[in-house]
Amino acid sequence: MLLAAGPLLITEFLAVNETGTTDDNGDHSDWIEIHNPTVAPINLDGWYLTDDDNALTKWRFPAVTLAADGYLLVFASEKNRAIPTSPLHTNFKLDGDGEYLALVRPDGATIAHEYAPEFPAQGIDISYGLSSSNPDGPEGYFAIPTPRRANPVAVPTLSGTLTFSRTGGTFVEPFTLTLATEVPGAVIRYTLDRTVPTFPSSPVYTGPITV
Repeated sequence: MLLAAGPLLITEFLAVNETGTTDDNGDHSDWIEIHNPTVAPINLDGWYLTDDDNALTKWRFPAVTLAADGYLLVFASEKNRAIPTSPLHTNFKLDGDGEYLALVRPDGATIAHEYAPEFPAQGIDISYGLSSSNPDGPEGYFAIPTPRRANPVAVPTLSGTLTFSRTGGTFVEPFTLTLATEVPGAVIRYTLDRTVPTFPSSPVYTGPITV
């Protein structure tokens, strides 16, 4: 949910980082990306990040300036580092099962941007945020995270673990293949030419596929 109190945005975050971007200690910490979509630099001194709607001033930004149309990565590592000249670390981690996340203005009460009441469950090494870094765009997942740069178009849901009605092997007779996932309402996209499915160009799975 985007509130008009901006102008800064949480355009992307990664809550289950196992093999992606590392922090200054070489750890695969969670991270949060802040974007300044305006044409002027903004000093973040006194702004806040929080994962608790009852504690809006949970972690305070130091005096760092975010350039016009710039991106800033903050590690959600619990290491609690707020030195302007060094990588920033919040005093909390992100919950991969979903939780509240907000950027708060220096008054400590006005929400600039929030994911409320909580962002949805997250996948391993899959980020979440705003499509094309657009404040008016829908939220969704990114199979390839894009820290510190503009986002592509987001995928609205995670498919979870797919199950196939036939196991791999060599086949000489045609058959029908059924796909299933445990995520209610998930959209499954597929290809038949060995390319990676993409959103939104690849066809949506709606029933058994003849192979």
